[in-house]
Amino acid sequence: MHKKEIIAITAFLLLVISTGIFYFNNYPAVTGAAINENEKETNFYGTYSIKPSFKVNIDYDLEDYNKIIKSLNEISKCTKDGTTIEKCMENTEKTTPDYEWELNCDKGPEKVFYDFAEFYQGCFDSEDNNCICRLDLDYSEEEIKQYNLAGGYKIKSKQDINNNIIALELEEPQIDLKYNIKTNKIKNWNPIEYSIDYQEKKKESAILKFRIELTGDSYDIKYPDEIILYKFNDRSKDKKQNEMEFIKLENNKAIFPNKEEKELENLKECTIKKNIHKFCVTNKKKQFYVFDKIKNKPELKNPVIKFAAYIEDLPPQVVGDINVKDKLIDDKSVMLKWDKSKAEDVVKYNVYYSKSSLNLFEENKSLTEIKKTEGFNQKTLSLENIKQIKIPSLILDNCNFDFDKKSCIYATGEETGIILEKEKIYLFKDALSKEFYIYALSVEDNIDYDFSITSVDKNGNEIDNIQEKQELPIIKNKKSIDDLTISSKDLMPSVNYLPSYNQFSFSYLLKTSYNNIDGTDADDFVNYTIYYHKESTPNLDELNNLAKTLPDKPLNELLYFDSFKPNPSNGIYTSTKKIIPNSKETFFFMVIAMDKNGNPKQNIKPKEVGIETTLHYTGG
Repeated sequence: MHKKEIIAITAFLLLVISTGIFYFNNYPAVTGAAINENEKETNFYGTYSIKPSFKVNIDYDLEDYNKIIKSLNEISKCTKDGTTIEKCMENTEKTTPDYEWELNCDKGPEKVFYDFAEFYQGCFDSEDNNCICRLDLDYSEEEIKQYNLAGGYKIKSKQDINNNIIALELEEPQIDLKYNIKTNKIKNWNPIEYSIDYQEKKKESAILKFRIELTGDSYDIKYPDEIILYKFNDRSKDKKQNEMEFIKLENNKAIFPNKEEKELENLKECTIKKNIHKFCVTNKKKQFYVFDKIKNKPELKNPVIKFAAYIEDLPPQVVGDINVKDKLIDDKSVMLKWDKSKAEDVVKYNVYYSKSSLNLFEENKSLTEIKKTEGFNQKTLSLENIKQIKIPSLILDNCNFDFDKKSCIYATGEETGIILEKEKIYLFKDALSKEFYIYALSVEDNIDYDFSITSVDKNGNEIDNIQEKQELPIIKNKKSIDDLTISSKDLMPSVNYLPSYNQFSFSYLLKTSYNNIDGTDADDFVNYTIYYHKESTPNLDELNNLAKTLPDKPLNELLYFDSFKPNPSNGIYTSTKKIIPNSKETFFFMVIAMDKNGNPKQNIKPKEVGIETTLHYTGG
């Protein structure tokens, strides 16, 4: 049988339901002696031995195996188009209704033991580096009941350095479960013991115990919700020795068992692939009496066939329709847009990027090789808890800055629009039922970057840039432009006209520092630019209305008046421009703070930079 199609059923038919088995027990014989009462005809003393244990033969049709193998082949073929194994199992159950399929059906001690073992092995096998692996321990009350987890568990661990293995063995409860972890010659500090307790409603504790053999010193790590492995290269020792250690993670800081700490930069999740799947198939038409150890009596139950099978889990298809644009009225950020994957089991997206000058996205290199290149960056975006937003449309080429909310509002075809925050992923569905993601990524300004985006399924599968139909989609030479402007709120308290000089004089607040319109610090202030609008003198109501509505006009619809650098000594600027306003004219002024990049641009409205009303002067 071809490896990629099924592969092997690794466990024989277990006519077992939970703790039920086809023999009544397997304990040593129980022996005893009894004294018979004196009979009339004899004084015989009798002894007896009992062993309440026996096996039975049953009439079981082994055709179940052939049917399961056939169904497994169908499931394997079904997954090759990106359909999840769960969905393929549902399809199989419709065509073979006598059988019920269940995936990853371990319970109780088996689940605790093999979840830890496979997590540990998966992190060793991951091709990624400078990354973390996580094992979620925080089961709900329903899940604790579903998986029969209530109880205490202890796993002993012993490392064989010569053979590059770590031997795991379940010590409590006393069930014969063993597993050898292959370390792949990766240096590690292996715990000597892993213990965890589950109460009926929650996890009580999870502890890893460590010991230094030379000194005998012992250390513990207590995990509240998840176990974390950190995989890295120890560059501080000027070598590229791969290492992997259990840590606690606090604010991007790794805390090792011996309480040493290390700041982590560009931390990402390790990719762990999973192609071995554990199945339980129940024959719903057949039933046999089996002994239930917990209830201590035989019960009529359906036979369950447990096995593991290799099913090649192909990566999701190449991500489509990737667009990269500068994030408007912002700095150090670009806006990424791409289509939602058609694969149902995508759990995250990886955004890869590097400076265009490095030319790292080479066609003849695998993604694994590219990741190891200096200057290559990765951002992993989890899809957990993301809610789809339905909108008529989304226009990324224009936005209006809301000074009060300190954010740009993008038009969606609805009255309110939407704010797209930096470093947050959004899922949209438009009026044409097209589903797509938006993400604002932080980069340096005025530098060309190359980008690629891949989807990753729940088993860690991702295109490799080598195999057919797995080439990385690449967007080249895109950059962030700094068009984030300085706040101009309350810069100028008043304007006066000096008739003796035919000049306008402006008073301004003396400032030692400036803020951008999004509230961040501004360090690129250059000068003030004055814009104006001239109108035939209106009545008082019209004048007040114009003073409030003119800030809604773009700067390119106003007139340039003057520019100047503030004098820190007096807070007054007198323009050199000679003007003689007549009695029928009113001048409306707005003073704008400018930065070294020429912001704000001419399409910006004064209201967007904090100007709510104008300064004005009526001649006469």
